[in-house]
Amino acid sequence: MGTERINLIADDIGGTRLRFAGSKYFYGNSTVSKIIGVSATTDRDTGKNKLKLKTIDYKKYLVRLTAICAGNVAGIGNQSQRDKKFNISFYCHPDRADNAMLELPGTSVDRGIGIGRLTIQSVHRPRRVTYI
Repeated sequence: MGTERINLIADDIGGTRLRFAGSKYFYGNSTVSKIIGVSATTDRDTGKNKLKLKTIDYKKYLVRLTAICAGNVAGIGNQSQRDKKFNISFYCHPDRADNAMLELPGTSVDRGIGIGRLTIQSVHRPRRVTYI
């Protein structure tokens, strides 16, 4: 089972509008998208000229954060499985990274029909691992 994806825009990063794709249940949440500064594309956006970058390129401009989530996961047997934590990696507008770390904890995200809601417990910037 896969996650439904939507097209997104991060506005005004060095005079550029970056387009990329992400999961609908996370980026489609109106509270989350306002805090991280990313919005879903509309028909009006398709007519404008934008810079569309490959995955490797937009990683240079957007800030990668990780949200640690836990919550009510329906359809799972015992309590220890319900309290399992999930890590969600997402990209954020560079000017909104501090807001995301401070305002996202406590926000609920609906994962879809019958799966249950997740509550974001904390947000952090992951360490960079480099292999030589």
